[in-house]
Amino acid sequence: MAGLNKLQLQVFGRKTKYDFNTGLVLCHKYNGNANDASAGGNNGTPINSPSYVTGKVGNAIDLNGLNQYVTVPHNANLNFTNGAIDLPFSFITGVYFDSTSGVQMMLSKRNSGTTVYEWNFIANFTNSNVRL
Repeated sequence: MAGLNKLQLQVFGRKTKYDFNTGLVLCHKYNGNANDASAGGNNGTPINSPSYVTGKVGNAIDLNGLNQYVTVPHNANLNFTNGAIDLPFSFITGVYFDSTSGVQMMLSKRNSGTTVYEWNFIANFTNSNVRL
């Protein structure tokens, strides 16, 4: 994850329209912490002491790209699948990369206690792809 830097994040739950006033289940504004500004209750815990910095719009978190990240405990409102059926969701983030090499994971949902990802959003600079 080398090079991931200055992350701002908002995740919207299962909605069929882009309505930014309802359906918000996670919003980290990084105002000196990783608390959730939505009603979703998805406070994050910063791992390995990342820094909080001024972003392009509001604040951001500065991750070293090696071992710093924010973890959010499981909450049913972050499940975007219903069995084998994927449910629609939207997210908004601003990311600045100090380095454009390798694979950079920006957002993911992992099954608890495993390395199996339910979904993830990555930038793969090895073959110039951004994929979800």
